Amino acid sequence: MLIEGFFNLGGRAVAAVDGAMLFGLGRDSQRADENGALYRHLVLLGDQEEREFALIVDRVTDAVAVMNAELLPVEEGLSLNGCVVGEIRVGDNMVPLLDPARIFSEKERGILDVLTEEAEARELAWQGTVPP
Repeated sequence: MLIEGFFNLGGRAVAAVDGAMLFGLGRDSQRADENGALYRHLVLLGDQEEREFALIVDRVTDAVAVMNAELLPVEEGLSLNGCVVGEIRVGDNMVPLLDPARIFSEKERGILDVLTEEAEARELAWQGTVPP
């Protein structure tokens, strides 16, 4: 399943999206069992102006600050919805830089918004509060 569930972050429902499934890498259930599916990392993406979501990933090895001058261009049209907006060099590796606003298509974003609103309404129901 692409959306594994939702979690509460400061009173907002945030979708937890399986990164491997989203990017067409499939799911290696044996690897997930060996590594412990409960011990995967969540990478929070988005900002207050757009709905946040979290990518579920096997591991995060580092977080780096990137200056615009370090961003290398990529050929347009090579990624779905243009979500890869550049590459950066980290050690000997080239790492794609993703634009969270472009990861989902407009239709997918609409579905995610509806599901997130439903999750928020369920959270309010558990608290005994009626949604606005």
